[in-house]
Formats: sequence, structure tokens, C-alpha cells
Amino acid sequence: MIIKYFLSEILKGKSIGRALLFCELKNLFQKEKWLNNKYSVLEMGSESASHQRTFPKEWIIKKSNYVQIPDLYLDYIFSVDEKFSIPDKKFDGIVFFNLLYLVDNYMNCLSESLRISAKFILFNIPLISGVAKHPTDFNRFTEDRLISIFKELKKKRKILEFKIIKFGGSFSSAVNLIDCYLKFRIIKIPIYLIVLLLDKLDKLIKRDCPMQYLVLIKNYE
Repeated sequence: MIIKYFLSEILKGKSIGRALLFCELKNLFQKEKWLNNKYSVLEMGSESASHQRTFPKEWIIKKSNYVQIPDLYLDYIFSVDEKFSIPDKKFDGIVFFNLLYLVDNYMNCLSESLRISAKFILFNIPLISGVAKHPTDFNRFTEDRLISIFKELKKKRKILEFKIIKFGGSFSSAVNLIDCYLKFRIIKIPIYLIVLLLDKLDKLIKRDCPMQYLVLIKNYE
């Protein structure tokens, strides 16, 4: 983990879950060098842009949502539950965050994302979090369920490879659930650092309790 980056995000007011996600994104872009190219990327479910700080500066980003968002310019407005009115391989990559568990027809969302992307799709899946306020909260995916979904997708789409990155643990997941009650950022820092150390106990007792997954699917070009 990039501790300095993690702490800087906490001081900006991010929750432990979001700060950990941002760190995993930074790590991913450092390891997967091929992602750091001048790619056209569609971000679905766009609302906040804070996570875009982690994106490669070379990316040319377009935004979409299912409704118009106040004070946010959207390039596309469409529902991910239905077939996308976008040509095949229109974009190099598709990204979406905190979206898939809100989608009823998630197989359509994934399959269509693969159809319109030439190189990759990248998204996160929260496992342990509070219930979403809007628009709906349909699904919580385990690692086994994700693997099952990918097997189904491979029957319809040619997928080169997929990667599931687990992060968080028992203690950070517990704190993530009460994060809204931790109002003072200076208090959060020692608490977060302690729970990250305590998360290491999961490995010692061989307990698997991730807070989120970050998923990268590499598409056939």
C-alpha cells in the first residue's frame, strides 16, 4: 500500500473504503504498465470525479449515467440494464465504480461493456458496506460468484484474462461500516492505521474477509 497516498486521501475526507480503493488503483496502474497509454475511456455511473486523480493522465475520459446529474457534464445518458446504443469497440476501456451491485441486469452491464471496449474493463465491487441510498441495492458478490460470472461471460465474449484484487480485512471492514460516525479526520488517522495492522491477523488465522474487490478484465482486441 502507498501509505503517504492513503493518509493524504484520509485528510481530504475520504472514508477508509474509498482511500483503500484509490491506493489499489494507484498500485494497479503501476503494475499494469500497458494501461498507461492514450486510451479513450468511458466511465459509467459518473458522479464524483475524485477517483479520477488515480487515473493515468494519458486517458481521454467520457462520462455517462442513467440520468442527468446536476452540475456535471455527461457525454452519454443510458441505462446499463439495457443494450447500450454505442457501437462495438467504440472505446479502448470501460470503467465504473460502486455501480454493479446497484444494477439489476448486471450480466447485461458486463457483457455490453465488453462489447463496446477494445481492450479492458475495470470496476470495483463492494462486499461489506452499508446499503446504498439510491437507486437500488441488488447484489453483493463474493469472489466465487465473480468467478462464476466470468465463466458465463466467456461463453458469450472472448476474454483474454481477468484479475480479481481483494483488499481490506475484518477490522477495516468493521470500521468502514461505522465510518460515517467518525467525524474528525485527525481522529481517523490513528484508528485507520491500527485497523490496517490488525487486518494482517486475517492472514495469520487464514480468514478471508475482504471489504472490496477491484476487477480488471482484459478484452480480446
